[in-house]
Amino acid sequence: MTTPADEDFHDALRRADTGRLADRLDARACSPDVFGRLVRHENLRIRYLGLTLLTERLASDHLPDDVESAAFAALLPGSAAGPPEAALVLAGLYERLGPYLDGRPWPLWRAAQLPVRVRIAWLRAELLNDPAMLRKEPPGELLYQAVRGASVADAHRPAQLVDELARSGDPVLTAAALRLARQGLHAGLLARRWSVNSWCGCSVPETPTSPPRRSRRSPSHGRRWIRCRRSCWPLSRPGCGEHRTGRGRGGAHDRGPARAPSPAAAGRRRSRPVAGSPAARDGTPRRPGGPC
Repeated sequence: MTTPADEDFHDALRRADTGRLADRLDARACSPDVFGRLVRHENLRIRYLGLTLLTERLASDHLPDDVESAAFAALLPGSAAGPPEAALVLAGLYERLGPYLDGRPWPLWRAAQLPVRVRIAWLRAELLNDPAMLRKEPPGELLYQAVRGASVADAHRPAQLVDELARSGDPVLTAAALRLARQGLHAGLLARRWSVNSWCGCSVPETPTSPPRRSRRSPSHGRRWIRCRRSCWPLSRPGCGEHRTGRGRGGAHDRGPARAPSPAAAGRRRSRPVAGSPAARDGTPRRPGGPC
């Protein structure tokens, strides 16, 4: 049964009226069939509108499931030809729906005459879907810009992405690997033992261990430090790295972590008068100007 809304949609689609379509269509309520009619339309403006609405649908709060994502991925054009704006939006869709392509080849965007910004977006989309492409991609400004705009939350294989960047041997890519590793640890996308093993090149126990009991005298009791390539991370148990206790290079002992003030010292500070010397040992404050 055809409703008046359907007749209005088909009429606007037949007339290629992008204004009416943009006003009447809600990206969150459109079905894959509606997106298909827009994306596969012969008019370039209608196709661009369909790609834009599909991007809004994927970015909305109502996330699609695997079935809907596979249906949306089947609608993606197999060519990057067209206006640069449409190619840029299409790169973002391939970045998001790449795992649901089911073996379909990607558009030959390298052969197309695309602006630098669009080429960077396509390269970033490939990188976030297949980190192994770093082994074939020569280092350069295009790759550096693509990695700089990448986020570990958008990567479909975050552990492999950080590992490939760390093993590239390029200083820019290695710094990007450290940045993404920090993001992954903060967001809980990467395991702590994985990051230590990747950056230090040593073995860490696979089984999770409980942290040691800390003494009241030292907040960092039982904690050891490891030297990574660019930073130092504390570990709850010795597995690798350099223990920072003992004598340093200059022959002096390291001071170690700062200790928390004792309750007695805090009490003496509270008993100090507004003007005068510190409190006496018996707890009675001396008069201002009195003998020390």
